[in-house]
Amino acid sequence: MPKQNTSPADYPQAVLRQIELLAQNIAIARKRRGETQAQWASKLGVSVPTVARIERGDPSVAVASYVMGICVIS
Repeated sequence: MPKQNTSPADYPQAVLRQIELLAQNIAIARKRRGETQAQWASKLGVSVPTVARIERGDPSVAVASYVMGICVIS
């Protein structure tokens, strides 16, 4: 059976709001630590553009990248 992916545009608004809130918290934590997106990209094992997408709350970013962001701020 073919795999069907849900488009981020189809996510419920509640989910999108939670992703946005998480993104804001990750960005705030990085800035409070005085670290650059490049430093965080290295810690998360992703590219700088991906860190920027995480901080914007892009729902198409892999959930593992958001989880890594949570681990870094913890």
